[in-house]
Amino acid sequence: MPQFDQITFFNQIFWLTFFFISFYFIILKNYLPKLSSALKTRKKKLLLGNQTTSGFNKEQLDISNSSNLLIESILADLRINLSEIGNDGTKWFDFQFQGVSLLPSTFYKNHWSFNSFNSFSSTALNLLTLKSLNKTFIKTL
Repeated sequence: MPQFDQITFFNQIFWLTFFFISFYFIILKNYLPKLSSALKTRKKKLLLGNQTTSGFNKEQLDISNSSNLLIESILADLRINLSEIGNDGTKWFDFQFQGVSLLPSTFYKNHWSFNSFNSFSSTALNLLTLKSLNKTFIKTL
């Protein structure tokens, strides 16, 4: 049988070791340094990305906390203003129900002031005048 021929053993073993060793040194000198540098770079990028992400998460948490505090303060102010408007509305309704002609004008001016309605109407009037000024300014351009 030819596979057991002792004359060809040396030749096959020699070429096998020659190609294996040459392949090993080519990979060792050319490809492994490139591969190891790519792995080191990837590891450094991951570490830097994790540090940046943790800083970003902390900043995002701080921003969300500050925005929540701001929203809570706005809602508290809104709740106070709405309760004032409700109280003024109740006063106004009672005043209208009793009739304007039954009360003297000095009593009305001194005791029945509707601060919330007055500030709201003055703010609305200011907004309307600004809007009309802006429209006239745009038309002139």
